[in-house]
Amino acid sequence: MDRGNHNTTFQYNYSHQNLGGFLLVMPPFAIANEPTSTVPSDGTVVRYNISENDGSNSGCPTSGTQTHGGGVLHFVGGVPNQSGSSSAVPLFYNNTFSVRDGLSTPILYSRSGTSISGALSFQNNAVFNYGSGNDFTTTGTPTYSNNLFYGNHPSREPADAAKVTADPEFRNPGNASTSSSCTGKNAYQVHASSPAIRAGTVISSNGGQDAFGNAISETAAPNIGAYNGTGGNLLSNAGFETGALSPWTQASGNSSSVTAANARTGSDALTTAASTTATVYCWKNAGGSGAGYCDDLAVEPLSSATNAVTNPGYETGALTPWVQSTGTAAGVVASNACSGTYALQTAASASGAIQTVSGLTSSGTYLLVGWAKVATAGEEVAVGAKSFGGTETYLRASTTSYAQQPLSFTTGVSTTSAGVYCYKNSGSAAGYCDDYSLVKLL
Repeated sequence: MDRGNHNTTFQYNYSHQNLGGFLLVMPPFAIANEPTSTVPSDGTVVRYNISENDGSNSGCPTSGTQTHGGGVLHFVGGVPNQSGSSSAVPLFYNNTFSVRDGLSTPILYSRSGTSISGALSFQNNAVFNYGSGNDFTTTGTPTYSNNLFYGNHPSREPADAAKVTADPEFRNPGNASTSSSCTGKNAYQVHASSPAIRAGTVISSNGGQDAFGNAISETAAPNIGAYNGTGGNLLSNAGFETGALSPWTQASGNSSSVTAANARTGSDALTTAASTTATVYCWKNAGGSGAGYCDDLAVEPLSSATNAVTNPGYETGALTPWVQSTGTAAGVVASNACSGTYALQTAASASGAIQTVSGLTSSGTYLLVGWAKVATAGEEVAVGAKSFGGTETYLRASTTSYAQQPLSFTTGVSTTSAGVYCYKNSGSAAGYCDDYSLVKLL
């Protein structure tokens, strides 16, 4: 984006391992015999692009040395803002930026330092960042909204009240898996269970389609990132965004319906025969005084149903190959099992067990499920995963009956193992975990 440019749109690009980054943005300069050089560019739109490990040419046949510093979005100076323009700030929306572990490339970089003049609009972008780079801040008033930031979170990561921090569940991030059927830009399509689906904000004059040819509405919430599809979801009207129930049907004589309220994503929320082998439903049992809500259901085949966790239900009666994660005792007991005979029991505080699961696929997306409960209601015990190349992720249970804790994570480009655990941080009584499962998504 050179100086003095007017109404320029960058869209539908797939860029990877470019030493200079994905996009260079120039400020105005005073250059003799170039009358537009002092004019800030305006009307700039950057949308539906995929940037993979830009800012480094590691792994390319031809290598070089960066002489100006490296960033994915490389600003030479401040952000060019043209006063009086219909789009006074550059608009960055629905792009996907991926930075692998081992790189120090920031997403937002400027040669002028860590705090620069001007402002930009940054919305609906998916940032998959396993690198160590840090972003710039601006002295103007930027717009950051409905972005996804996953992986490492640098200290200057943009403040975004509507941001998503869960794993976007890309099909093959970094194109690291050579056995994947999703390569090139297709690696950045997402699974049907992705939190990016319908989690964006509506943007007018959005071009009408994403980087893959999927339509984008100007009234319904889009996905976050460059992909606006359903992720191969076998369910129709999965988020009830048509505003109607069909092809879902009533599961009983008591009425259920689609309402424009209580949506997890999009505008609408809420059972149906979704395939020839399963009935997918939303159901609230008898009792209670208030409504229940369901939204964003997904059905997707697994890459393999094989559980990667050894001794997942502690039914050997022993802890091995789990090990205590602290000096405070945690062990297997023949009581409080979710199923079978045995369960893991933690101490009241600073106590847990962890298992290192090896043989995973690098840049693979995995679903971890564990069941957990506490002896004293309101205290918390966590089911989680760490040491997989990304940021530790976990869910906490606080009920005295077992509750399922499902979470997903994506391994780093050079990581083929993960630590799965049960841990109770504080309290006055024990926590319990049982029946772990770790499976790979397609």
